[in-house]
Amino acid sequence: MKNLLFMLLIILMILPASLSAQKKKFTPEKSDDKEKVTPEEPEKKEEPAEKKEDKDKDEKDKKKDDKSLEKGDKKETENGKPVETVKPAEPAKQTEPVNPAVQPVQTPAEPELVPVKIEPSKPAGKKKPAAPVKPAEPAKPVEKKGPAPVVKPAETVKPAEPVKPAEPVKPAEPVKPAEPAKPAEPAKPAEPAKPAEPVKTPVIKKPAQTAVKKIEPPVPAVKKPSAPKYAGESSTSRLPFAFAGMPSTAYGTGLMMGGNTSNENGYYFEGVKIPFTHHMMTEKPLISRDLLKDTYAMTGAFGPELGDSIGGVINLSMRKPRTDRIGGTFDISMLGASLMAEGPISKTDSFSASFDYGADDLFTRLAYDNVNSVATQNNISGHVRYLHKIDDINSITLNIIGARDSQFFLSSYKKNGVPNLNESLSPETMFILAKGDYDYNTCIIDSRFSGSFTLSSWDYAVYKGGNFSTIDNRGTLEEHLSWKINDSNRFDFGLVFMAGIFSTDTVNSLLPLEGEPGLVRTDSRLQSKDNIGYIQPSLYIKYRLAVKGFEAVPGIYMSGDFHNKEEWSGSADPRLLLSYSIKDMVKIYAVGGMYSRRPQYDISLHQLGNESVNYERSVHGRLGAALEYKGISADVSGFYKYFYDLIRRNPEKANDYENTGSGWAAGAEVKLGYKNRELDGWVSYTFVKSVRKDYEDADERLSDADIPHIFKAAFAYNFLKNWNISADVAVTSGMLVTDYSGTKMLADSGIYIPIYLQDDINGIRLSGTVGYGLKLEYMIFLKELKIGIYGDVRGTSTAIDRVYNADYTDYGNLYYAPVIGTAGIRGDF
Repeated sequence: MKNLLFMLLIILMILPASLSAQKKKFTPEKSDDKEKVTPEEPEKKEEPAEKKEDKDKDEKDKKKDDKSLEKGDKKETENGKPVETVKPAEPAKQTEPVNPAVQPVQTPAEPELVPVKIEPSKPAGKKKPAAPVKPAEPAKPVEKKGPAPVVKPAETVKPAEPVKPAEPVKPAEPVKPAEPAKPAEPAKPAEPAKPAEPVKTPVIKKPAQTAVKKIEPPVPAVKKPSAPKYAGESSTSRLPFAFAGMPSTAYGTGLMMGGNTSNENGYYFEGVKIPFTHHMMTEKPLISRDLLKDTYAMTGAFGPELGDSIGGVINLSMRKPRTDRIGGTFDISMLGASLMAEGPISKTDSFSASFDYGADDLFTRLAYDNVNSVATQNNISGHVRYLHKIDDINSITLNIIGARDSQFFLSSYKKNGVPNLNESLSPETMFILAKGDYDYNTCIIDSRFSGSFTLSSWDYAVYKGGNFSTIDNRGTLEEHLSWKINDSNRFDFGLVFMAGIFSTDTVNSLLPLEGEPGLVRTDSRLQSKDNIGYIQPSLYIKYRLAVKGFEAVPGIYMSGDFHNKEEWSGSADPRLLLSYSIKDMVKIYAVGGMYSRRPQYDISLHQLGNESVNYERSVHGRLGAALEYKGISADVSGFYKYFYDLIRRNPEKANDYENTGSGWAAGAEVKLGYKNRELDGWVSYTFVKSVRKDYEDADERLSDADIPHIFKAAFAYNFLKNWNISADVAVTSGMLVTDYSGTKMLADSGIYIPIYLQDDINGIRLSGTVGYGLKLEYMIFLKELKIGIYGDVRGTSTAIDRVYNADYTDYGNLYYAPVIGTAGIRGDF
């Protein structure tokens, strides 16, 4: 009996050392949770105090243990081989699942079910703690740190020393009750069981704490923002075009790009043609910049997806609304107000909506009514977008977008308080577009089927009557398909069927063409016409081949024009893009093709024009290189355009048109930019030469779009955590105007009209212009809201036209508003 008790005492002393080794093995992974679960094993040691009938089996196990110690099978235990000696302790593998108690969620339940009291009569239950001793020895990677002394104390029966290192772990305390095998002391192991109870509470509390921490990270979303999105929003943009002059030509907006006037360019919203994409006399897009996915703007040599332009194109496309929460922006100042909101409606539905009102005219009326002749404008635009996601590959999108721009003059030439101007157009244009898309998108096929309806109108008010107006109602069906054959080959196809009716209203006024300085009046009364129908189908095909940095994109754009006439006209425009990329940083490209534009409604109408008039056409070519590297971007290109079959007016009859014009434009564009978290800056320079001929034998003259030099620069910078500053400047060559040799009066109306010098069209260039903007903003960051308080100053010396009094005895320059200053507040929520 004494021997047995002595051996039992040795085992009890060795056991805590092994348990502490196991705890050291697991402690690096997680906190005290593991260590507090394992101390429950001392409860099993109470069993030898309850019953001593299993001494025989104990002696056998002890002998096996002694043999293993004498043979020094440390390596075997390290390798986990002691499983042979642990065969009776195979139940110890049941204790190993206790180790999975590393997962705090499971441990609280397992220790409560493990009490070996269920099998009190089996000694194996008593010896199960012995079995963990041997799996603990595999933890002798710890021995490499010096576990050898732990074994020696076991032989000298001085295990207390190794227990001391375990004291900081606090599970060693349960060992002390085991030293005297007295039954009274085993009650103390119940105390370590108490730590097991706190284990339950931390297990519950800690996850709760971590869960709170996981909720906190969204708060840092209120960090100092990156460079403002609206660098240079005041009066310039990255696009190398100029809003030079009034929209003086037919259906124009004043936007010049690549040597072409505004009415020679094409404007689109997600592939649907609209009257304009940017508000008159500004570079503010119809859609909030926060919602724009892309602004595809090409001054020429564009791809086959778009047509109906002999100049450049602009296509606005919107991104999908956010789906995490409701958010948006707002902006209120003396120059207008805007509001945008977006977010989810349900798991499958989301929306976005915006409204913008520009009130430049309000400030101009207050400050410059009696100083100079000033052109000013106001504008309204807005949209509603609804997206329904059917599944991962099918979705439906509905859009309603509309805009209205009006422009008028404040002049020092007054009569009875009313501006006494002559032949100066004061346009108002508006449109509403309703569009629905069905999208089918997979990794191979992208398909979009669209239907849309557009209502648009133009109204030109002229001093002393002679107004001109037109209304167009147009419906469109479209199918766009993209097939990705593989990473190197892609096929794109599109079919557009457009049909509509339009009406015109005029008395003796016709809209001017390019090169004509003002409204054209006829000696005889013109016949207005209502509900004239037209059909305009188009088709494009494009194939993309990309191999090892080389890319080739051939394509063709085909279209037809039917205006309720016996004859119809059409066009087939082939186009090609070739490019080569070097290390994904530099791209060298060459692009070109043929381009065409249908005649406008009133020009091809029999009562107001000529039904046999045909397309205007051009050929474009561009060669350039682009670079993108670590926030630096650069693009340098040269271009050439040749125009033919341009529509000109018959000198003998004002309302007769012919395809007799021609011309060319050439130039270069350079764009450089840099962007990082705090700074966003860019600079661009465009050189353009644009020439026209009105008929074959005529001399070349400068085009309205001949603006040789266009320089733009802008930057935005974040500083002192809460401050933003942005500035921009635009310097351009002056506008061209035509002088007159005299006047004549229309007897039936008492209106004077000028006789322009036909041999010196655009012979006078106004002085160069300088525009600038400066904006300083202070940001306030709240939990879900960013507020910016700003001051904004805009100025320009731009003389955009020449204006005359009623009888043409005096004239002066027409300016944009010289200086406009405002303060405002904007927010992002």
